Amino acid sequence: MIKPSLTLKYDGVEHKNIFFDNDVAILDNTIKITRYTQVMEDCDAIKWMYTFKNISDADSKSLSEIWDCDMLVEMEPNAWFHPGYRCDADTTADVVSMYGIVNSVAEDYEIADEFRMVDNFMQVGMNKTFCPVQGTSSTGYMPYFDVKRGNKGSFVGIGWSGQWEARFARTKDGIVVKTGIQDLDFYLHPGEEVRTSSVFVMEYDCDQATKYNKIRKLMRKYFSLLTKPGRPKNGPLSIEGWGGLPSDEMIRRINKLKEEKCNFEYYWIDAGWHGEGKELSQDCFTGDWALHTGNWNVNTKFHPDGMLEVSKAIEDAGMKLLLWFEPERVVDTCPLVKEHPEWLLKAYDYNYMYNLGIDEAREHMFKTICKVIDTLHVKCYRQDYNFLQSATCWKEHDEPGRHGLCQIKQITGLYKLWDSLLERYPDITIDDCAGGGKRLDFELLSRSIPIWRSDFYCVFNPNPDVIQVHTMNISRYLPYTGGAIKIKSDLYAHRSTYAAAWTAAFWCSGFLKMDDHDFEVTRKAVSDYNKIRDYFYEDFYELEKAYCEDTNWAAYQYDRPNHSDGIIMAFRRRNSSCKHMDLPIKGILRDKTYEFYDIDTEDKVCISGSNLIENGFPLDILEKYSSKIIMYKAL
Repeated sequence: MIKPSLTLKYDGVEHKNIFFDNDVAILDNTIKITRYTQVMEDCDAIKWMYTFKNISDADSKSLSEIWDCDMLVEMEPNAWFHPGYRCDADTTADVVSMYGIVNSVAEDYEIADEFRMVDNFMQVGMNKTFCPVQGTSSTGYMPYFDVKRGNKGSFVGIGWSGQWEARFARTKDGIVVKTGIQDLDFYLHPGEEVRTSSVFVMEYDCDQATKYNKIRKLMRKYFSLLTKPGRPKNGPLSIEGWGGLPSDEMIRRINKLKEEKCNFEYYWIDAGWHGEGKELSQDCFTGDWALHTGNWNVNTKFHPDGMLEVSKAIEDAGMKLLLWFEPERVVDTCPLVKEHPEWLLKAYDYNYMYNLGIDEAREHMFKTICKVIDTLHVKCYRQDYNFLQSATCWKEHDEPGRHGLCQIKQITGLYKLWDSLLERYPDITIDDCAGGGKRLDFELLSRSIPIWRSDFYCVFNPNPDVIQVHTMNISRYLPYTGGAIKIKSDLYAHRSTYAAAWTAAFWCSGFLKMDDHDFEVTRKAVSDYNKIRDYFYEDFYELEKAYCEDTNWAAYQYDRPNHSDGIIMAFRRRNSSCKHMDLPIKGILRDKTYEFYDIDTEDKVCISGSNLIENGFPLDILEKYSSKIIMYKAL
């Protein structure tokens, strides 16, 4: 088992192999370092984190180059690969696999790369460094890395929702892994205490599919609130409505959903419900709602009673309220800018960052959010984060000689805010949006679920084949993220977005209409989703490679080994000439017989385990741009 590691410089002198006694170490009779460790034996994993406190009565000396993880993944040297040599990442080469790229731009050919794995081959003497873009932890690169040779290695996750850094160096003994917060160099006042990033390391020696499911189990069991006592069992099943729609229009839509028996669990009110805007906002592109981000009073011009009747209509329809906030950003037209300028960090253009590192400011924001939650009976708190220059903002507001502390206090304050909300509301769900999947580190995932994992859902007519690829990529290691569909009356597109959380976003803006056929397809999509939603947290297998070409099939499987059942999801794309596939499904026991059930036709067929292992599962999709969901179970 990997042991926790830490290296740093104190007053410019490097400290390695720091001695801990009962998880406490003392540097220079000044800095008390406390280590917090969690061993997850069933996953061959360990997590750790450090805090640093000045226990003297004077300012400390400088703490810098803090690497919360500094470890060696041992490997024998490879022979040098000459130009023209083809490396086989699964069997021979030393590899650092980094996960990304997320949130590039809203073009199919680029954003299709989201959540993909990229192999970096490491020869002796090579070095690689990775960090996110501008302080949002999964923009550019995800904070997850796979250091391996063949089927043996270590999977590393970085728990920090800001500007982390990961370095990899190939030596003759293996690959040295260093992770931490980027560019720290600070001193601490007497009694001052801060934390740095957390890290988990999972060791494995198994085939790749088993490895990924081991990671999924780790994330599900140790870094998720879902299924925890008092918490919801599943991610939200919601339908989105724009917050700028007047109350009477919201109520009309909510009542229509009830009348049509669409059976969503949450009605999601997105941005636009807040502030003092005067212009009608039909969607995110209209009205003056954006000038009031940071004012969390209900806009009474369009919601005269403060949305109380909307809240009641949601409850009467058998749904719960999911409500959008963005507490970390304040625009300069908000009253808060004049009332409490000391709580704000000037950033760029007309934007300020709300300083959650100030206890008084954080408590004020906590009370503000709680007032809305209590008044409107919010059951899913959605926190967005659309800051473009976080890292620059933090650097500009660091005190001299205390580089990195502004970021540390802001991110630590964010954790404290969410922890306070979770403590006060034992049954609430937090949605981690952050501009569509920009903060998917495990610290925030352990407190939330990202139900809108990519802003690709925002583009006009989003290609469902791209979303299938997103699902296949991210499902390797994150078992609980959310998909969303903006195309109505398209069952193929609906199914392409099914995930642990699912949102219907096709009736969001005020310009959109729904007819009888739209509601019929919606009922079918929701019914199908409810039949299979429990499987999305289970073992995942990619049955066809995650490519975006429209001449391909896409196919993947979720298997529940403890119940000997699962689902197969298959998509014949619009230009595929192939009508039949024999899918190499996994998790099958040779001595069992399995029943397969088509949820569309309700046809059933029984096939022996030995036949499935040798020949695969035969599946026909006769029409182009069509899909199949097959449920199976051992008899």
